Amino acid sequence: MSNDQTSVHEASAENTAPKPDFTKYQGLGGWLIIVQIGLILTLISQVVSLLLVQIPFLSSKEWDFITNSSSEYYDPMLIVLVVVEIIGSIALLIFAIVTLTYFYKRKKSLPQLYIMMFGFNLIYAIVCAILFYQISIPMEEDTSIVKTVFRAALTCLIWTPYFLRSKRVKATFIN
Repeated sequence: MSNDQTSVHEASAENTAPKPDFTKYQGLGGWLIIVQIGLILTLISQVVSLLLVQIPFLSSKEWDFITNSSSEYYDPMLIVLVVVEIIGSIALLIFAIVTLTYFYKRKKSLPQLYIMMFGFNLIYAIVCAILFYQISIPMEEDTSIVKTVFRAALTCLIWTPYFLRSKRVKATFIN
């Protein structure tokens, strides 16, 4: 047999090789249940944060204190931090709604969208931490900021490889 015939034979053998059966991995089960719970909790936490903390803060005396340049609590970085937090919360809320919608519709682009949401959340946490530490008025040390950045980084480290390699993800998000 010549080299040309061998190459054609090998190529056709590769094309006829059985493809893995992913049907047992289809569905929103396994670790995707934890993903679903996380998305729902993100959605709820962003709504609660916006409605009960951030938006009321804008119409309160605290906002007047931090925006009045003669106030002892005035610091332009604090104003920037508050605005960035509100914009970031709205963006995360939109990300959570869209991602949850794609999740239930089993959209093929869900893994990339979910990874983008993780990345955005990590960048958002880092930016908020940097802004917080730029504030010049005396404040108590807030360890929750470091915990938030660490949690966002850990989430990226755990779930990004899962969404890139999981057989269940590949078998479920196909629409």
